[in-house]
Amino acid sequence: MIPRKFAEIAFRRWWVLLIPTVLAPAVILTFQPKKVEYASVATAWVSRIEGVETTGTFGQPTDSQTTPAGAQVQVLGDLLQTGAFRDEVALASGLTIEGADQRAREQAGDLITERVQVFEVGPNLMGVRVVAPTAEGARALAAAVIARFQERALAEGAREAQTVVSYFEKQLALAQDDLAKAQAEAAAYIKAHPTAADKTKVDVDYQSLQGKVDSQTKVVDRLLENLQDARLNAASASNTASATFNVQDQPSLPLLPIAESRTQKYGYPLAGLVVGLSIALGYLYAAYRLDHTIRSREDVAGLPVMFLGAVPELKPRHRLRLLRRGGGNFARRVAVSIPPAPEAAEGEAA
Repeated sequence: MIPRKFAEIAFRRWWVLLIPTVLAPAVILTFQPKKVEYASVATAWVSRIEGVETTGTFGQPTDSQTTPAGAQVQVLGDLLQTGAFRDEVALASGLTIEGADQRAREQAGDLITERVQVFEVGPNLMGVRVVAPTAEGARALAAAVIARFQERALAEGAREAQTVVSYFEKQLALAQDDLAKAQAEAAAYIKAHPTAADKTKVDVDYQSLQGKVDSQTKVVDRLLENLQDARLNAASASNTASATFNVQDQPSLPLLPIAESRTQKYGYPLAGLVVGLSIALGYLYAAYRLDHTIRSREDVAGLPVMFLGAVPELKPRHRLRLLRRGGGNFARRVAVSIPPAPEAAEGEAA
């Protein structure tokens, strides 16, 4: 049950309680930053080419559980974490200029990390979403991200394909040297033992040397096939990259800014209202605890005083006028009598 005095204080000082309740949301709305941002979205089709072996980072996903779009999202997300790729995107989008200092490049890189979002739309469809203060800036940044990603994919694919070609060329040269050595050993053995090649006779040493030659010949043949496939992949690296990553929807030019979220629209005013109500209730509780005025029988309960009586509430005809003068006579006037001390009572009796 709410104490009588608590309710009386609330009614008498309602205007004081109303000030923080109204002022706090107004202050929050006044100082709340108004952000106007535009979003540009682009989508790309990512496919898996069956029958084409791609060993590059930008090629087919190595995990069968990973979708082609998921693999490309992972690759682009990793690239956005590198400073070199962010510098290229910032320069291409106009966020920085050629020869900018380290601080400007770091600030541009942080903006790119905050504004660029890469996500998987479907198994073969990935999206790039960029948020910027201007519509042109959002489209330019999205176009720069996609263009640099495609250039990096082409360059990296060509480099890795050429690396594979070089690897097989070196392996083939070593295998051919080993084959030449094995053939030379077999020829030298036949020269020293003319009857070793006679099929009617069994020469274990000659058969061992001939088996080594046959085995090394198979290795050379396999490396030749791998080298041929690697050269074909290197020649078609650009076409493969274009086929696996194809931009379907170019970065859009947003016509309207991003709509304000409900959290920003209603959350901040509601938070201000809660803060204002908390301040008002705190003031009301403090005023109640600090007010020692006796207005009813409840205020003298538990005290060593005698309750004589209370004046009934007056209900004047013009209550509003009395409220303006001093709060009216809604509270009863209480008359109490403090009993004398025991010693004083004995003296009077004597």
